[in-house]
Amino acid sequence: MNHKAVAIGWLPVLGLVAAMFAFAPSSEGAAQRASLDVTPGAGWYGGTPAHWVGTLDYSTGSPQKIHLQRTGKLGSAWADVENSNVGSTDARGHFDFWFPSPAMNAVYFRVVSGKGASPAHHFTSKHQDADVRVYETLTPDGVPALDETIAEGIAVKGEGFTLKVDTVHGAKGENKPPLPGRLMTLQRRTGPGAWTDLLRGTLGKDGAITFDGVADLKQVAGDYRVRMEKYIPANAGQCVGQQPCEIGEFFTFPYHLKVVDRPASPLGVSAKAPAPSTVDLSWRPVPGIDHYVVARTFGGGAPGYRGEIARPLAGDTSYTDDLGPFSGGSTVSYTVFAVSSDGVYSLVGDAHDTVTTPPDPKTGGER
Repeated sequence: MNHKAVAIGWLPVLGLVAAMFAFAPSSEGAAQRASLDVTPGAGWYGGTPAHWVGTLDYSTGSPQKIHLQRTGKLGSAWADVENSNVGSTDARGHFDFWFPSPAMNAVYFRVVSGKGASPAHHFTSKHQDADVRVYETLTPDGVPALDETIAEGIAVKGEGFTLKVDTVHGAKGENKPPLPGRLMTLQRRTGPGAWTDLLRGTLGKDGAITFDGVADLKQVAGDYRVRMEKYIPANAGQCVGQQPCEIGEFFTFPYHLKVVDRPASPLGVSAKAPAPSTVDLSWRPVPGIDHYVVARTFGGGAPGYRGEIARPLAGDTSYTDDLGPFSGGSTVSYTVFAVSSDGVYSLVGDAHDTVTTPPDPKTGGER
């Protein structure tokens, strides 16, 4: 037997087998060619227009009708997304379409056809909410009120207040995408399940809006909330399928507003300096308060809420301030506030006095 001839006879067969392996389609290769890219793919609200671009399988040679599927966990069964028929691929398996981002916080989506599926894309959407806070506006005597002069959720009878809505930081302080121009409606509860529209405005570039200076907001206690109206992004018209690209309306949690009286200002505030480092304060009592606050500024500055140094009890009518060494010849201003049990301060009014301490003979006089 001619072994050399047998070996030579097998060469064409081996070549044919090698060619078959070289040109046969590979399921593993097709999977590697499949792709999916979604922009924005995470961190946005449900309903935001998202751009879906990718490929299913180059080897089909004809367009394929496609739709979406979702699952909550990789390895679990996939479910068809309702109303997600988004068209077809081209002959090479490419797809390019716009479809709303899902509202689920953590879910996987993929594009599928009768021939195969794209890789999974993990969505982490943002929940809608807003942080609603009340702030004082100008007090009746024109003195700007600071945040610390009124407690959270408190308004003063007869005085306007500012209600600020922040949708970017939200009620939990989480940073969220701003939606400038979104319409916001401020409402007040008027009965069980009944709310009345009060004011309307639009979000600014910072994702916030301030409602203020409106007479209807004065002296009205109760529950308030904001209806964040349906928002249609500028590029919503590019979306396909039967699900519209829009961010649905959302209601903030009710904000309870308590309206209280502002305490009267302490009268007869007097500052006397019997020694270079000592100032004796006195005032007439204010009934029905929780405590007093004494604020101090050096140099005869304007009276105000800054520079708190003491909190005398409600029954006190005097306070002695020890300025420490080298305080002779100092000009010092004091303001005394009455503070209610709700944390509301009295106005500056006439509840202040200024004094200059005598020179200190030990240090040669002035500070």
